[in-house]
Amino acid sequence: MGATYKYVDYYPVCTFPYINKGWFKDGENGETGKDYWSDVEPNDCSLLMHDAFGKGFNEYDRLCLWYAIISVIPALVSIFFLRVINTDKPKKDRKKGMWYLIPSKPNLVEKMLFLNIIYSFSMCIFCVDIHGFAGRVPLYSNFLVSRTTTIGVMAAVPIHLSILLVTAWITLIDGGKNKRTPRWAKWLGIIETVVVYCNEIGSAQLEFLTGDATNYNYAMNNMVTFFKYCFAFQQVRVLLRPLASLFARTNPKSRITLTRSTSFTSYYASSTGPESLSS
Repeated sequence: MGATYKYVDYYPVCTFPYINKGWFKDGENGETGKDYWSDVEPNDCSLLMHDAFGKGFNEYDRLCLWYAIISVIPALVSIFFLRVINTDKPKKDRKKGMWYLIPSKPNLVEKMLFLNIIYSFSMCIFCVDIHGFAGRVPLYSNFLVSRTTTIGVMAAVPIHLSILLVTAWITLIDGGKNKRTPRWAKWLGIIETVVVYCNEIGSAQLEFLTGDATNYNYAMNNMVTFFKYCFAFQQVRVLLRPLASLFARTNPKSRITLTRSTSFTSYYASSTGPESLSS
């Protein structure tokens, strides 16, 4: 009782997504059929965690199916609106067949709808094996159809949407009579988009392939996650700076600055002068 305990590495009996044969609903489950742990075999790791929920189309399959269906609904709605937009265009600009899904010279709404489709289908792929119990979607793959890739895409798409909105706002304020996006804003948007996708998708791979995460399937290296989000936050600050500059130019009586707060990962916008941001 008085022994001193110290930290030791724990290595699970079975590597994820496998579990001991006879686990949960696998096997006979005793005389009553509800003794789920009576026939567990400690040295046999041949059972997928998916199969531990029962044979055939089990409750885990139903969970994945429902989430996959729910996640694809936004994509169907976006496809519908892309078709509506294509129908409302002049006849010479309309796309035939299903080509309206990839519009040429898309406007802001079409870009946002297209990104929503990408996000929705990435989520659907992820939900096909939402917990990774069945091994349907590999953790990582050379063909990029993997859980890590879908996680990276789902993290990058919302930031990409914000880049589009910031670029559109800059065009509206600083685009002149023709409302053309300034060259610097266009290149800033392109560079930020490439950097965001490389950061999110690349870091998603590194989270599982570096540090102590290499010792466990589906484990993550938290240091990579920490630096990934710090870098992503830095990208948000880069986008906020031109907005602050434009706000100051369009509201000469106000001055907006980006101020570092006491928190390491938070910044806030403050304004001084007769007018405030809320006016």
